[in-house]
Amino acid sequence: MNYIIGLLCLLLALPVFAQSWESLPEATRQTIAPLESRWNEFDSDKQNQILQGLAKWQNLNPEAQDKAKQRFLKWQQLSPGERQTLREKMRAFQGLPIEQKQKLREKMGQFKQLPPAKRQELRQKFRDLSPAQKKALRQKFQNR
Repeated sequence: MNYIIGLLCLLLALPVFAQSWESLPEATRQTIAPLESRWNEFDSDKQNQILQGLAKWQNLNPEAQDKAKQRFLKWQQLSPGERQTLREKMRAFQGLPIEQKQKLREKMGQFKQLPPAKRQELRQKFRDLSPAQKKALRQKFQNR
């Protein structure tokens, strides 16, 4: 009995090894087929990240999948500079206190409730502001 417990402890202490492409279920391989040529180069963490993302994707309803596809297509159309700017903004958002994140989500929800024409008008007004005016406006909303 002690031998079995010792063996189990040893096995659990071993690092998790990456999975070969061939060891994946057929349905999984079909879904992530574009990654086949690079799959065996990914470390186990990256492979697990991909498989977890796949599991999340499969649990989305069709409407949520369509929305995600549209967002991905938009992302692909961005220039590398625009992508980098968005990554930096996301990192900044993630670094905010929970209360500020919640306020921003609420404000964004209110903004999304506006008619498209009104949203476009507000976006254009913001674009027309000077950098100093934009900074002052951001500070005003942060202090609320």
